[in-house]
Amino acid sequence: IKPSYDDQWHLESEPELAPEVTARGVAINAEDLGTSVTATVLVPGPGEALDASVGRGPLDIQGVSFRKADLNLGLGNFTLQDCPGDWDINIGKGDGRLDGFSGRLDLNVGMGRLSLERLNVTADINDGLGSVMGEQCRGAYEINAGKGDITWTHGGGSATMNAGRGTITV
Repeated sequence: IKPSYDDQWHLESEPELAPEVTARGVAINAEDLGTSVTATVLVPGPGEALDASVGRGPLDIQGVSFRKADLNLGLGNFTLQDCPGDWDINIGKGDGRLDGFSGRLDLNVGMGRLSLERLNVTADINDGLGSVMGEQCRGAYEINAGKGDITWTHGGGSATMNAGRGTITV
């Protein structure tokens, strides 16, 4: 998902997908194809809302802004870069990288490493099995790593951290 070059909505996919455009928004459904799909979605911005559910990744979101975004990824790595807004992200299994992000963040990862860089957020971060690394992050953080380490450097603001079976290094 990337910003549009002409402030219009575009889809580039292989195989070609037919988006459903309604008054509520645009829906892309690839569940019935029975094959892998590679797609790039170009969105005008800033947008009001994003609701994205992806079974398998990777998923890369760059330079888009939404007032409210809900993102679900079953399996695969993900990147969220330079995307301000209010994000609710749920990942089953996969490594994640968030960079240059501002706003509110509710991030839940079942299993995977998280790398957080240059964030300025109010965040609730939960990683069941994986490490959480934050660098140059500011704001207010609630971080829970069930069976992973937390490493936090060059931060500012407030943070409450809990590592059930890992270590915490600040």
